[in-house]
Amino acid sequence: MIGGKILLVSVPSINVPVRVFAPGGTEPELSNFTLEFTLDPDAASVRSMRSAYCAEERCFLPSGRPAELVFEFDNPTGSFDQGLVFYRLGSQSFGMTNCSGNACMSSALVACTEGSEVQLAITGRGGIPSQEDSGYPMIGASETLMCDAQAPRITSVSVLDDLESLNVVRENAPAQVRVVVQERNPGATVEVVLEESEEVFIGACAPEGDGQVCVAEVSFGEGPKTEKLTVRVKDVVGHAVEREVSVLVLEYRETDVAPEFFRVDVHADRMKPQSISRPMLAFTNEAGLAYPVYIPFELVALRSGAFPLRVQMRSCTYERDGERVGGGFFSDVRVADPTPRPGEENRIDLAVKGMSGFLL
Repeated sequence: MIGGKILLVSVPSINVPVRVFAPGGTEPELSNFTLEFTLDPDAASVRSMRSAYCAEERCFLPSGRPAELVFEFDNPTGSFDQGLVFYRLGSQSFGMTNCSGNACMSSALVACTEGSEVQLAITGRGGIPSQEDSGYPMIGASETLMCDAQAPRITSVSVLDDLESLNVVRENAPAQVRVVVQERNPGATVEVVLEESEEVFIGACAPEGDGQVCVAEVSFGEGPKTEKLTVRVKDVVGHAVEREVSVLVLEYRETDVAPEFFRVDVHADRMKPQSISRPMLAFTNEAGLAYPVYIPFELVALRSGAFPLRVQMRSCTYERDGERVGGGFFSDVRVADPTPRPGEENRIDLAVKGMSGFLL
């Protein structure tokens, strides 16, 4: 309607000439120009509305701090630059703060309970419906957001390389920072910051058991040194938790002469069991089983401060009738704890093949 006149048009656009006169409508003419109007025949609909915190096709909402919301509309001929779109989040109503073309963004703060569902819906305000710039009312829509009100909780942090010794790594070797966290929602990430170099390594988190495990690949550079690092886990909405860890980075040298750092005391007199009966060996042999035997041993440090990173069994022999025989009698020989500490009792686990007529 222009000047009290209703224009009925059937073409996509029209040009309307405008002449401006002084009050009273008398000459002379003050100005004249032409206005171009493009018709908008389509009502707008919501293509999507979500928070800025989405993972695995689910969007989340933080509690007690501003949440960024994104709205996208389908409207081939219209726009939303005037921002006449209103929405309800939970029990509160809000208006758009930034619209351009067929998209709007807004920020809203609500309080919610961990794990609860919060409704996001297009509404009106003060009797005015949400509408596009041409005045077409919006087609209503709603979406459900999941409340994330709690920060993750770190259960443990371990740093390992191929030595498999907790928080002890070789220089210039690839290592892995593994963080176990209590967090129910997907989308969490881990960030590892090295204090010395200020390098940052990013990793992802994945469900495991009742929580999640976050993994980042890290390199600590030259040793020997003690490297301090900060492990920071962020959940999908940005809650963060940190823990500091110290890692011993060892200098690595190759040598043809093995230094004598330890003595191994094997307590053969405490082997269990002390003997295996012939019927038992015959039974395990027929069943295709190996009979378990273990022998306690201790590592004795010969140099102050020396400790082993890993102990492996390379070979094993046994004596029969006073003669040393090869290790074919054992189907499996291993150290129970491959990362022992000096002075702590460990054991050699033996799996004995059934050989009838043999008595330990």
